[in-house]
Order: sequence, then C-alpha cells, then structure tokens
Amino acid sequence: GRVLVYEPRAVVRHYGRRDVGALRTQMFGYGSGMSAVIVKHFVASPRNAVGIIARLPAGLRKLLHPGSEKNVGRVEFPRELARAELRGYAAGPILYVRSRRAARRRRRADPLTDPA
Repeated sequence: GRVLVYEPRAVVRHYGRRDVGALRTQMFGYGSGMSAVIVKHFVASPRNAVGIIARLPAGLRKLLHPGSEKNVGRVEFPRELARAELRGYAAGPILYVRSRRAARRRRRADPLTDPA
C-alpha cells in the first residue's frame, strides 16, 4: 500500500549475518517476500494471474531443481537454509493476506493516514 520510488543515486549496503540463525531468518524473509509479491500481482488483475499461472511451472523448476541456475552453485549451501527459504515461499501468501487485513484495519481506525 506504499509508493516505491526509483532513485539511481541511492546507495544500498548489504551486511552479512553473524550466525546461522540470523541467516535462516533472512532466507525465510527472501522466500516469503518473493511469494507475497507474486500473490499481490496475481490478485491485482486477471491478466497478471494468467501470466503468473503460465510461468509457474518454470518458476517452480528454477526454485526446486538442484541443477537450475539458482541452485547449481549451492553445493556447500546448508540445507537448513534452503529449507528456511522454501518455508518462506510457503508462508508468503498467508503473510500477504494478514498484512492486507492489518492495513485495512489501520485505515478504518484512522482514515486520515490512508496513503491512497
């Protein structure tokens, strides 16, 4: 429900995680964020939904097949982290729906804060 702005001069820093638990949380976040965005676009319009459904088999192959370009370099990648990412993908749609409901409740509670 917020506006995203492209800023070519922006600087983004990425910090490595200090322990496996923090990295596991990050991997879960990557998965849940990606699948939530997919669900958002799916429900946004029928045309989006048709395109997503058409691309879903290839996307799942890329995500799950050990020989895909996404996974081929993960020989030493701990399986625990890959499972966390997959759990995130599974949880993303539910988290998206919860987020939308919470945003609606906030708008009803305080209509002056509605960003739309």
